[in-house]
Amino acid sequence: PKLVLGGGTSGQLLVWDARVGRSPVQRSSVGLGHDVDMVGMDVLTDTNNTTTGTTTGNTVGASSNYKLVTASSDGKIKYWSMNNMREPVESFAMGENVNLSCLDVMHGSNNEGVICGDERGGLHAVYSASASAGAGSSSLKRVVRTLNSGGDVDDKR
Repeated sequence: PKLVLGGGTSGQLLVWDARVGRSPVQRSSVGLGHDVDMVGMDVLTDTNNTTTGTTTGNTVGASSNYKLVTASSDGKIKYWSMNNMREPVESFAMGENVNLSCLDVMHGSNNEGVICGDERGGLHAVYSASASAGAGSSSLKRVVRTLNSGGDVDDKR
């Protein structure tokens, strides 16, 4: 089974099944997607699965082990279950004045690590603290670490 993932300019997330036809088989509810244009999406997989996605034209097989992460220009990141994409399973904002411009997943990590870039040239790592909390930990907390704050670029126009 092949799924194709996409984002609309309304911030709505859409899923097509190549076996079914032209109409989306799943879509996020209006108002529960992003409020502005998405700037990136990628597929997170469990550490036992080697299939990866890309930020454009994602095509993955259907599995309960998949999770989708999306980012929008207003600095919001949302995590979605591939089994039910009507609403995100997790959502958070990067912080004040962080306008994201791109997103990628640190594939091969066991902490759902994500790298985001912002429009000022900043680079941010987002990862799950549960991976470092020890075996059997069920608590999930996202940690954001700024790798490069950006804004120090001299604009010579």
